[in-house]
Amino acid sequence: MGTSPEDIDSLITTRIEKQIKSIQGIDTISSSSRQGFSNIIITLKAEADTDKLVQQIKDGVSLADLPTDATDPSVNEISTESQRLFSVFLSHTDKRTSRDILLKRANEIQEKFEGKYNIDTVVIDGSDISELEVIVHGAKMAALNISPAKVADVIRQYNQSFPIGKFTLDTKSYDLRIEGDAESFEALLRIPVNIADGGAVPLGEFATLKRTWKNTAKERMNQGENVDIPFVQMTFNKQPRKSVFSTAKEVRKILEEQVVGFGPEWHIEYGFDLAEEISDNYSNL
Repeated sequence: MGTSPEDIDSLITTRIEKQIKSIQGIDTISSSSRQGFSNIIITLKAEADTDKLVQQIKDGVSLADLPTDATDPSVNEISTESQRLFSVFLSHTDKRTSRDILLKRANEIQEKFEGKYNIDTVVIDGSDISELEVIVHGAKMAALNISPAKVADVIRQYNQSFPIGKFTLDTKSYDLRIEGDAESFEALLRIPVNIADGGAVPLGEFATLKRTWKNTAKERMNQGENVDIPFVQMTFNKQPRKSVFSTAKEVRKILEEQVVGFGPEWHIEYGFDLAEEISDNYSNL
């Protein structure tokens, strides 16, 4: 209807506000009345029972004495307490880039943001579904008089979270599989292994490492003319009761500066963004 803002305010906005202003758990009520349109934004207190209050607000709105030619009011819930702030796709232009390299950069981003800048956690998709394979070279190990069982014991003592599976023995190598993840390949290869003369040598003296992924699906994306680009996805989760808009703005700025520091081959693209989702919902009210 083409009613003036003044009439909208007195005939609709004020009457709805009267029905809901006394509801316990509401923090603030703000409204705007325009030509033929009324918009009321209600913010709930942090400790409020959201489901209960939303129903009470709907009931209150339905009791407002509105003009017969007014469109039925619509109550839409927009949650700003959702932990998920936005998702990011981190990619490298070199199609040969391994998942290890992608995850190394993703871990650097995770370390920079978790617990800071109003970010609670940064979840890296697929970062915990790998297996390290220790390839122990038989000839070198025999020269040092080290048994495969001793190697398994040393690795087990180094990190109790690595359950050691069965190993096979042939003329070339022993195969020890470790479920879990090491801090780094270098750290695992530096594990000291005692030898017969009382000394010790690092595991890397007679072994190499290979990471095997349980999830063999290839994550690839297209970037303009570049196709089949490898990427890893991350989800940024904000801390409770922190501003969606200011947090997203600050974190995106810092993140983009960090990625620029990685080099020109590195790129990020955003997926779901809570700030944009809220803005879209407001515009559709």
